[in-house]
Amino acid sequence: PKFAADGWRDIAVQLWAADYTELFEDECNEYRRILGTSFISQLPQSTYRQRLKGEALEQYRVREKRRERDLMAAAVRASNMRLWPLSVLARSVAYFNQSSQIIQRTESQQRRLASRPFVFQLLRHLMAVKPKPAWEENKLVALYVADQTYEWVGMKKRGRRQTVERHDARGMPVAIAHEVYVNSVQVHLPCSLGMLTASDMQKIACNHGSPYTEDYNLVLIPLQPDAVKVSLREFAMDALISVAAAAAAAGRSPQHLTLREIAKSLFGRPNVDPGGPSEFTILEPIMNTD
Repeated sequence: PKFAADGWRDIAVQLWAADYTELFEDECNEYRRILGTSFISQLPQSTYRQRLKGEALEQYRVREKRRERDLMAAAVRASNMRLWPLSVLARSVAYFNQSSQIIQRTESQQRRLASRPFVFQLLRHLMAVKPKPAWEENKLVALYVADQTYEWVGMKKRGRRQTVERHDARGMPVAIAHEVYVNSVQVHLPCSLGMLTASDMQKIACNHGSPYTEDYNLVLIPLQPDAVKVSLREFAMDALISVAAAAAAAGRSPQHLTLREIAKSLFGRPNVDPGGPSEFTILEPIMNTD
């Protein structure tokens, strides 16, 4: 697509889709029509490719089709800078915080990624057309995830404790500071998961507005070494249950399961469409908190 007046909105709406399979398929068909050729290698097949059969052959064809799509998208971008393949934009958003700026700059020059300023602009348009959830949001109950981290200002965070540069652009010495802060995310929940009663609201109001009404010393009980050992053992036993179930379904003992089967039993999830992205809000960091 081209980013005209309505182009931004159209591509942003497509990027909010839960599944890109059909969109990428349409992109491949369109670019085959435009370029008039196939980007799959016509060289003789390797002996490795000739030996593939069954599931391995299907996986190879999927990878081959993905490579063809990437090559066509780069060729289209190189021929017309105003054309933006959906696959390039989706990859640019996914790689935005996952790779260094040097890699992003190199990939952008090769027409495989969009530039960082362009992705910033695209993210703003994505937020403008963020879809509304199909369920009623719970105004009283939510899930919060917090993580404490730190940052050195004027010094590298990892490796040797060396200053990035001794003086700033004005020639002034760089002040080294150690910042400890807490990041948190609020995950919105539907009303169907439960609401607070009037007595719950009164109890929170009488607790200086804090929803944590238990004794704070109770937090230390599950953190005791003996309690942690029991929790780790329960976690390991729970994981082994899924491995045993996979072995029973395959009609083999757990020792004869392949690494792929074990990984799937531990981390595999049903291919269920969640109905759209999860609703969450990135909260302001809590500074100077250790």
